Amino acid sequence: MHDIEKLRHVPIEDVARKLGMNVGRRHIALCPFHADKVASLHFGKDKRHWKCYACGKSGDQISLVAEYLALPFMKACEWLEREMMVAECQTEQTWGNNLQRGLPKQCEVDKEYLEWITQEPWLNEEARHFLFEQRKLDPKVVASLGITSIDKPLPCSRCGRNFYDAPSLLIPYRDRQGRLMTVQGRRLAPLTAPRFRFPPGSHCPVYNLPMLDCLGEGEELWIAEGCSDCWALLSSGRKAIAIPSATLLMERDIEPLRALNLHMAPDNDDAGRRLFSQIKQLLPQTVLHELPEGVKDFGEFYVQKIYRGT
Repeated sequence: MHDIEKLRHVPIEDVARKLGMNVGRRHIALCPFHADKVASLHFGKDKRHWKCYACGKSGDQISLVAEYLALPFMKACEWLEREMMVAECQTEQTWGNNLQRGLPKQCEVDKEYLEWITQEPWLNEEARHFLFEQRKLDPKVVASLGITSIDKPLPCSRCGRNFYDAPSLLIPYRDRQGRLMTVQGRRLAPLTAPRFRFPPGSHCPVYNLPMLDCLGEGEELWIAEGCSDCWALLSSGRKAIAIPSATLLMERDIEPLRALNLHMAPDNDDAGRRLFSQIKQLLPQTVLHELPEGVKDFGEFYVQKIYRGT
């Protein structure tokens, strides 16, 4: 039998990170259970509960694992015991003592392994359909970003269990110098699991950072809400980065953007408007570009107005 009380002593943010969620400094994260763009999921001060104030889902450590991995209750308990070494951790105090003895609070990203699985990009049928038929993206843009795909589930480290679902895109996130930081999975099949997944230990709120060193003096840099819109901006001839959630930005992420000529065409919904408002507070020089009525995001605008010219 599982010791449920012991499982509920594991700090819930550590569970979230182990699952691959990107937890911000304000104890928040993008909710994986709906199309969240403004970090609506909050972790409780008691370190044992979570709640999304957008979709309304909530629970404890066990329910977070069960919802995220689509597991029944008992399997979620087994996952917690195995992955969080719960047998070693009877209270929050002994959990902290175990960390000091060298048990990792969260895994580090296995960058060497991720570099290996993404070093020779290839696109399967689902990926090509999504990128080139649905999204109408420029193949040169896709190739330059190193986007690849998988047909079978893969782990995110050399010795781990399967983490990336299949079929999925694998999206490399690189630092300003082009060094790999992590790889985001983007599920292509109908959703039976979260669409986007980061390996545990990832902190990558800005996508396509090498673009910062490709800017001429005073040249426009566009901010997208996610990778897909960033690819559309790049395919339209603009220079772009992506910031999925302003609330997950740290000072080190904001500083390189302060003096740049920034532009943004946020999604045509409340979440997009809130995200632009947050970006504007952090980076006041950002110029707003409103999309036409009825167009939900820049990706759709690109396909309808730029690619097809309608």
